[in-house]
Order: sequence, then C-alpha cells, then structure tokens
Amino acid sequence: MNYFKSVVLVLMLVGFCGCSGKKEDVKISSDPSAVFQEGIQNVRSGDYTDAIAKFETVEREHPASTYATESMVRKAYAYYLNADYENTKLTVQDFVRQYPNNQYVPYMYYLKALSCYNQMVDIERDQQTTVDALEALDDVIIRFPNTQYSDDAKLKRDLVFNRLAAKEMQIALFYIKQRNNISALNRLKVIVDKYDTSVFIPEALYRMTVIYYSLGAVEQAERYAAVLGHNYPNSEWYTKSYNILKNKVQK
Repeated sequence: MNYFKSVVLVLMLVGFCGCSGKKEDVKISSDPSAVFQEGIQNVRSGDYTDAIAKFETVEREHPASTYATESMVRKAYAYYLNADYENTKLTVQDFVRQYPNNQYVPYMYYLKALSCYNQMVDIERDQQTTVDALEALDDVIIRFPNTQYSDDAKLKRDLVFNRLAAKEMQIALFYIKQRNNISALNRLKVIVDKYDTSVFIPEALYRMTVIYYSLGAVEQAERYAAVLGHNYPNSEWYTKSYNILKNKVQK
C-alpha cells in the first residue's frame, strides 16, 4: 500500500510542476498559494484532515484560480491517503463533472480505481466491491490506454478477475459438497464463460468433467476433459480428469 501511495504522490507532484508557469497570470485579490502550500505540507506530515480543510478553503475562496482545480485533485489524494475511499470517489466524481477536459482527469479516474481496489473484501463476503473495482479499472484501461495509469490498472485487473473467479469456485465447491450438481455446474460454467483467463479454468474444467461423469454423461465429460488436455496438458487437473475417464479415480 505504501508503495502505491508513493507512486501516486510522485505522479501528482510531476504534474503540478508542469503547471507552475501558468500561475503568474492569475489575478486574484488574495493570493491562495500560501493556503495551498500549507495543505501540501499537511499532506506530507500526515495531517490529512487539516490538508483537506486547506484545499477546500482554496476551492471556496478562490474558485476562479488555477489553485482551485489543483486543490480538488490534492483533496482527493488526501482523502485517499486517509483511507476515506468514499469521499475520494465523490471528489473524483465532482472533479470530472466540473472539469471533463482537464489534464488531471486520467489521474482522477485512476485514483477512483485505486479506491475501489482498496475497498475489496475477502471472498467469504459479497463481492460487489470487487465488481466495482473491476469496472473502475476497466474505465482507466479503456479511456486512457496509453498511460502509466492504464499499465498499472491492467496488473490490478488480473488480480480482481481472479478474485471474482475464486468466489464462483467457492460457491461451486459448496454445491458439490451438498451434492447439488446442477447448481455446481452453473457456477463452474460462469467461470469458464466469464472468467476464461483466470487461474481457475483448469480446476473448473476438471470438476465439470467429474460431475458429468458421475451423472453418466460420459460424452460431455470427455469433451471437457479434452478441452482441459488441449489447453493445460501439464496440469494436475488434466491428469486427474484422464484417470477418472480411465476408471482410475484419484481421491
């Protein structure tokens, strides 16, 4: 987690430095730069609540300044560092609505995705937060394909994808234990059809082979075993499937 926070901070600082030359043209009655800089120092010292208050002051009292947009970005980041992911996402939403063409829009989408990613729960619980994370990461990948944010989003997406497949496998195994073969098959088919690049595909194909074989549907069992053997010939799951079809069941 600390690694990603550091990466985000560095990326933002680089972006802000690129805008420093424009601030000389801003004409306002009271210079907001002091409050803005205080907010930055608060973030660096871990005083996120004070930082958020400073950035909100700049937004409220100097809405026409360049500092106002930068303060909103910094505020979202402060919320993120404070693990207040809901307010991070709300700030991102407000920013994108107000400044849809701003240079920080890709970063803000990325920050939203990170927030959703950090809100994921273990597979024992409902996975709506994981679904939200997948959608947010896909947003970054699709909208900003040639950015560093997209590269990181792709790595995280693979982990999210596997987590959702793991949940389906967990439910399938529960049904198998309850001897509810039809419900188990339905869950296993979700893995094969929807999460076809996940690490759970070999096991899903194996368990479908076992279920169909136990139901006397040998032809279907052989078909899934063949798919397993073609794509994962060195997998332990294929070896088990092969032995089952040869009446050498491994327990």
